[in-house]
Amino acid sequence: MHTLAMFRALCSVGFLARFSYALARNPVLPLFAVFLGAGPEAVGLAVGISTVTGIFFKLPAGALSDVIGRRRTMLAGLCFFALAPFAYLVVDDYAQLVAVRFVHGFATAVYGPVVMAVVADMAGARKGEMLGWFSSVGIIGTLAGAPVGGLALSLLGAEAGGSPVAFRVVYGMVAATGLAALALGWRVLRDGGENTPSATSGGFRARFGQFASGIREVASDRRVVAVSAMEGVQNMSMGALEAFLPVYAVTVAGLAPLQAGLLWAVQVVTTLLAKPLLGRVSDARGMLGRRGLIVAGVVACAVPFAAVPHLAG
Repeated sequence: MHTLAMFRALCSVGFLARFSYALARNPVLPLFAVFLGAGPEAVGLAVGISTVTGIFFKLPAGALSDVIGRRRTMLAGLCFFALAPFAYLVVDDYAQLVAVRFVHGFATAVYGPVVMAVVADMAGARKGEMLGWFSSVGIIGTLAGAPVGGLALSLLGAEAGGSPVAFRVVYGMVAATGLAALALGWRVLRDGGENTPSATSGGFRARFGQFASGIREVASDRRVVAVSAMEGVQNMSMGALEAFLPVYAVTVAGLAPLQAGLLWAVQVVTTLLAKPLLGRVSDARGMLGRRGLIVAGVVACAVPFAAVPHLAG
């Protein structure tokens, strides 16, 4: 398969996978947790537990791809997108929901870092631009999943507290979309397998030694550690904004819920437009340009964030 065709196909798979994952998460998941009797802290745990999966398993997933090959690792991740949602259909208490969310988190933990590595390899000198486009397509899938899930619950009459049937129908949609991502991914990776590196030679002990050496190498690179720390703080800030901006907009600024939703949508649209453009700029300017863009991005996160409490219109 031609490189550009392979890239477009991976974007399509990424859209379906991210749409399925977002459809399962917001606003359906918090409402489902409340329906099962969860309090505020418990709702937060149900929403955030899948991130814990990623914290512990993203790095090993990248190492695993070097042992069994990226194609097999990507297919394993797509299997979690396709099969884990079926478990939601039999959930009837909060503890089961948390367990299913933890398992569902393997989908992005296994598939995410490996497919990004594949895109980076095929991009060549256009690395920043193509990674920006790929990330933007995933964001579109995430953006589309949330309103579709909310609309589905509304059409099924879930505003009055929800019902088991309403949530199971939505999670059936999640499973169907995940299966579509797996089916398309199987076809893409079967036809375009020559573009994905195979497993490397050597036993597990040798792979583990390289894995440990890689961790030491990354941890000793101050540039990687600094950028990772900056992105971590930025993601924490954006997570806080995502949680509390709607509350502030409605209860303090006196805006309507629709307007509060549009505030978040404007950010997503800005991200979609900016990522490919700034990726191309970073490619053109090289390392010096990337450093400037990283600093500018953190400033662009911090200054508006600090301004929010002083604005009401």
